[in-house]
Amino acid sequence: MIGSIFALDSLEGQTPEQAQTFTQTVTVTVLPGGMSIYSPIQAHIYNERMIPIDITLSTKAKYIRYSDNNGNPITICRNCDEYGHLSLKRKPFDDGFHQVVFLTVFESGTVYTQREFFVDTKKPKITKTEPGMGFADGTFAVEFQEANPVSLILHYGSLDSDAGMRSEPVDLSGCYEPRRSIERCPITVDLTAYDTQKISYWFEITDIMGNKDASKPKQVSACVFPCDSSYFPI
Repeated sequence: MIGSIFALDSLEGQTPEQAQTFTQTVTVTVLPGGMSIYSPIQAHIYNERMIPIDITLSTKAKYIRYSDNNGNPITICRNCDEYGHLSLKRKPFDDGFHQVVFLTVFESGTVYTQREFFVDTKKPKITKTEPGMGFADGTFAVEFQEANPVSLILHYGSLDSDAGMRSEPVDLSGCYEPRRSIERCPITVDLTAYDTQKISYWFEITDIMGNKDASKPKQVSACVFPCDSSYFPI
C-alpha cells in the first residue's frame, strides 16, 4: 500500500525552473504475505453442508486458521502455502448464515480475510399453528423448522364474508427459539371485519432457496375482544 503527500509552495516570484519543483512524502506499508480465497464464495448459497475450502498463499505460512461466526479458531494447515487448491478439501457447516474469518500467520505478520455465505440443505417445515380450535381473537402463532426463512405469511378470512380472504406478513425479527431447531413467531391481526363469523387460516413459509411449506388450513370462530362467546351456539 502506497500513499503520497505533495507539498507545493507559492509560485509567486519564482522562476519557471523553481516553479516545477515540489516535495513528495511517500508512505509504504508492506504486507507480510498474500492470501487468495477461491472457496467459500462470497455471498453464495450452498445446498450442501460440506463446503470446499480453496486457499493459496504468496509464500509459505506458519499456519492457516479459520473462525466461524466468532467461534474458536481452527487450524487447517501448518507450514503450508495452500490448502485445498491442489486436492479437494471440505469442511462441515450447519444450515444458516456463516461469517468466516480466515487467518494466516506468516513469518513477518498476520493476514485476515473474511467470507460470508449461507448453507441451506433442508426444506422448511411448519410443525404447529395456533389457535388449534375454538375461538380466535386476532392473535396467531406458528412454529417451524428452517434456518434461513425469508418470508412467512398468515392467510386468514372467509370467502363467504364481505371481507373475503386477507394476507399479512409475519415479522421474522419477532421470532424466537422456544427449543432447539424450532422457531416460534407470533402475529396479531384485526378480526373486526369477521367478528362472530367462521374463518379459516394457515401459514406459508419460504426459505432462501425458494422452497415453500404451508400449514393445513384450520377453521376457528372470530371473536373480537372483549369476546362474547354467547354469539356462538354451544
